[in-house]
Amino acid sequence: MTSATSGSLTYTYLSDGTKVSAIKSNGSGKRYLGSAVYSVPESDGGSETLESAAWDEGRIGFTKSGSTYTLTDHWFVKDHLGNVRSVVDVSPGLSSPQVVERNDYLPYGTRLSVGNAVLATNRYRLGGKEEQTFGSLDLGKVDFGARQYDPFTARWTTLDPMATEYARSSPFVFCVNNPTNCMDVDGRWIPDKEGNLTAETGDDFKSLAMFLGVSESVSTEMLQSQGYDVTNGPLEEGSFLKLDNVYTKSIQSSSMPTTDALLSGLVVPSENDYNCWGAAIAGTSGIEIKTGVGIDSSTEFDAKLTVHYENVQPSEAQFGKTVLRFADKNNVSQHGAVYYGTDHSGNVYVYTKNGWHAKPEVMSLSSLLNKIPSYGNVQGIRNNSGYYTVKSR
Repeated sequence: MTSATSGSLTYTYLSDGTKVSAIKSNGSGKRYLGSAVYSVPESDGGSETLESAAWDEGRIGFTKSGSTYTLTDHWFVKDHLGNVRSVVDVSPGLSSPQVVERNDYLPYGTRLSVGNAVLATNRYRLGGKEEQTFGSLDLGKVDFGARQYDPFTARWTTLDPMATEYARSSPFVFCVNNPTNCMDVDGRWIPDKEGNLTAETGDDFKSLAMFLGVSESVSTEMLQSQGYDVTNGPLEEGSFLKLDNVYTKSIQSSSMPTTDALLSGLVVPSENDYNCWGAAIAGTSGIEIKTGVGIDSSTEFDAKLTVHYENVQPSEAQFGKTVLRFADKNNVSQHGAVYYGTDHSGNVYVYTKNGWHAKPEVMSLSSLLNKIPSYGNVQGIRNNSGYYTVKSR
């Protein structure tokens, strides 16, 4: 991406769309690892340093001096749309919290700077998302995860991945041209390791329907059955929704040790249970995931994907119905997992059974690849996307 005044910026992403880095032509920029952001100096300017990390209510900043980091804890006060209206410094050592930034916005997100304090190190304002400003290079965009937004023109820079769901609206408009009442709700809930869901800001029965790939009447019934009132707008952030599907049942019924316990070497593996390939094929086929569904070879796994599944793009993945195939540098299958949704920040989640001896669980795709790098990358049998959705029968 290029700015007419200050140069260019090169983005790098994983195959699932997770942003890895944003680097300027001189080699400086940012690298991203989960919620952490690292500052990258110019090509000959030394090593990367930890810049900040997100927590539930703001960001923790880090300033390095020698081998020591100084911590700055900033709490974000947000409005009903998720916009950061104030930044409060609650760092250790302060006698009392201090307001270090105040923000007001025009309807489509341009910040009004008149009379308001601004924190030079803060790049998170509109929607709580990252402004694409890197030193002297200012692209004038805000990264919402799935795509970037230009508040000056009130337009997205690319098509809405869910454009077919809003055929009556331009795929480039922001919040259906109603930004004072709507936010960019993209059907992004957050799964926990047991496979249940937590609502993010703005989530409601509509975003739940989109996330799960079900009708709005079904999502409404699901929420109402657990005591939620769907008539008063979005749910409160953090609202918990228990799911009942083949994946949550397999997790609840398993007595096997967790992946972390096995990786620690402190737990001795017990008898064989079932493996990743069998769990992925059984689950996406609507079959109970239990002992006996295991698949012994990568060849058999690939054969089932070839016959019973169709290759799709990551943006077309369906909750609980799409298998992710992991392969090594020789494109030999090493692992299979099931797509379990994407949260508001663009993090992909998967249901995964890590070997014959581990308890199945849900985790982010980036966490899985970090825990078990031997899985390789998400890759298709014919070097395509590596995402396979079960064919309709």
